[in-house]
Amino acid sequence: MAGEETVLFCLVDDHLHLVATGGGPRSRAVLLALRGVAAAELDPAHVRPVKGRSHLEWLVSYLLTQVDKRGLAHHPALWTGSFFADLVGARSLFPGLPGRFRAQLPRFRLRQCHAIVGLPQQPLVPADDEAVRTAGPARLVAAAASALAAGPDLSGKAAERVLARRAAACLGAVAGIGTAELAWALGQPARSVRRLQDEVPEASVLTSVRLRLALEEVVAAAI
Repeated sequence: MAGEETVLFCLVDDHLHLVATGGGPRSRAVLLALRGVAAAELDPAHVRPVKGRSHLEWLVSYLLTQVDKRGLAHHPALWTGSFFADLVGARSLFPGLPGRFRAQLPRFRLRQCHAIVGLPQQPLVPADDEAVRTAGPARLVAAAASALAAGPDLSGKAAERVLARRAAACLGAVAGIGTAELAWALGQPARSVRRLQDEVPEASVLTSVRLRLALEEVVAAAI
């Protein structure tokens, strides 16, 4: 839909907020695509231009606080429908989003986004091997699923699910988590886990999983 042009987004309750560089035509294309998968009739899109830097900065805060405003029982930094995880590198749903964000708001500091969602204004540091090992195989697999936007069920041959399984298997091995434990968490035979470990994903993929684990820890400490 708008992947290559998305700057900000928030999906909450029954509506989607999207800020993209494609303008009105792109918004209408997104609406048409959503109509093809929606379970109910969708209202027409309300398309408005972003009126300068201050307006875009306001939108950053507005979208990041939608979870709280709607009274949802989720931390805004971990909300699946928010752009925050993509912005800090803890998800690769829109890999180019951080660059587009910086291009549109070159003077806006990432620590400001941390403050908006109630986190310390410090850079997110990827979880090291000890932190991965402490998290355990189940949390590692869940983090890989989130970081690769693969959904909670990692079975099947969909590319993002296979990549998430491979990332969890390889990170687990490096961190010292046993094959049997990884096999249990992944719901895979041990031999399948060993095959997954034969092909190590790109470093950026593994880093996104480590950042997801780190983000969860920072959120837990802030609550």
